[in-house]
Order: sequence, then structure tokens, then C-alpha cells
Amino acid sequence: VREIMPENKELIRARNYAFRLLKIRTRSEKELEFRLKQKNFSPEIINELMASLSAAGYLNDLNFAHSWVRERINRPLGLRRLEFELRQKGIDKEIIESVLTQAKKDYPEREIAANLVKDKFKKIITKEIDYKTKGRIQGYLLRRGFSPDVVTDVIEDLDRCTSAPEHQRTSKE
Repeated sequence: VREIMPENKELIRARNYAFRLLKIRTRSEKELEFRLKQKNFSPEIINELMASLSAAGYLNDLNFAHSWVRERINRPLGLRRLEFELRQKGIDKEIIESVLTQAKKDYPEREIAANLVKDKFKKIITKEIDYKTKGRIQGYLLRRGFSPDVVTDVIEDLDRCTSAPEHQRTSKE
């Protein structure tokens, strides 16, 4: 990168700052540009630095989006939340759609949401679920970025499981 950029003190400071940020984790182009603007580097320096970092392969929004989704999907989070986060990071809509379409193939969102609920609410779901508990489960899953359809399916499955005839007999005794 040094051969590409002429030695200018502000440019050197900006480059060092950018590398410090990139050392911590990969960043989207918009994210890095925003951080450089926060440090009051001139637009010319920022543009020059961004172009050289992209040309050198240090900035690539597609690679960033793939790594972000891989990392965040282990939380586990819903695909809607991941889409929101990528939009916040300034990733283009086409890249987001491509990455999430790929992620959907290997990510059984409904199953993961159901397992999350079973783990988080294990004491509660052994009995019939009341309206308040359904609201808590719904809020929990929606905050984690699961789609309303997935949340509804999970709650309906829980209702079916907890209101089964054999469950009612054991809970009345």
C-alpha cells in the first residue's frame, strides 16, 4: 500500500488509523469511511485512502457481509436482524440479498427459533402457555430478528405441544 500512496502526513495518519480499525475486525466501506470522517480527515484523503485500500483488497463489502453473517448467525439471530445490521453497515441491497439467500439454505430459522424458546423458557413451557408468556416469547424472538411468520409458527407449535390431551391429564393431577 505504501508504494501506491504518496507520503503525506495526514494520509499516513489516516492509513494508520484505518489499519488499526481493520486489525480489530473487518469493516464495510461505509463504516470505515464514517470512522475516518469522525476523525476529521479531509474528503480528498478519505477518498484516496478508500480507493487504495479497496484496490489492495483490504476493503470488500461482499467478503465483509459473508463474514458478518457467518459470525452473527452463531448467536443465533434471525435473518431479519442480520439484514438490518448489514443495512446499518452500508452494504448494498444486492449484496445483502445474495448473502442472506445463501445463508437461508444452511440456516433452519424456524428450528433454531424453537430451540431458543425451549432453552430460554424451559420452566414455563412445561405447562399451558398463557397470553402474557406468549407475548414474552414473541418479543424475545422478534428482538433477535426472527420473522413474524417464524415467531407465529413457533408459538403455535408450543400451543399444540402444551395443550395436548396427555399433557392436560398430567397437569391436572
